[in-house]
Amino acid sequence: MKKLSIGKLRGLQELANNDGVFNICAMDHRRSLSRMMEGGHVVEGGTSYEEMSQRKLELCTHLAPHASAVLLDPLFGAAQSISHGALPKSTGLLVSLEASGYSGPAEYRMTELEEGWSVEQIKRMGASAVKFLIYYRPDLIELANKLMELVETVGQECQKYDIPFVIEPLSYPLGEEAKNPAQFAAAKEQLVPKTTQHITALPVDLLKSEFPSDLR
Repeated sequence: MKKLSIGKLRGLQELANNDGVFNICAMDHRRSLSRMMEGGHVVEGGTSYEEMSQRKLELCTHLAPHASAVLLDPLFGAAQSISHGALPKSTGLLVSLEASGYSGPAEYRMTELEEGWSVEQIKRMGASAVKFLIYYRPDLIELANKLMELVETVGQECQKYDIPFVIEPLSYPLGEEAKNPAQFAAAKEQLVPKTTQHITALPVDLLKSEFPSDLR
């Protein structure tokens, strides 16, 4: 069993409720929230900073008291919710480090770090943990290796600053899978366990895993 440092253990305790259950409310959405606020359309210029921040504050004010922790982004939600008193003292704070979306084509997705942000800055704002999302296909070996290196780098930074590292790998369809949900659902039965095998070999503390199928 992996032995946790005191800082990491304390951070994970802050994310859980009194029964040790992670009841985390995710509200770190950026592009998807902006599209929803614009009625499902991509609008030139997008939603303003003020509108996004205000919506995050509203969400945090109403939902955070009912969660053991909240997941917020560093651009519009985390610091704003702290400074405006929207985040209760008893609620943990998980802050995302990845930039919204991905770079590259839809079938070769590379996750990027949020520009101007680091593990150190997330730790200094008093967050309980760092969360990092990657789009991952273990069968795309070259890309998978690049992502593994990136995850390892973030993990090492989390070790340096003694803060828990939460990783969220997401599968995505390739080729005919994009047109055939049943085919992609079947593929996930192998993709998710293989991804878990890859990711848990790295310095991560908590895995936010997909369900390895699609029950629809």
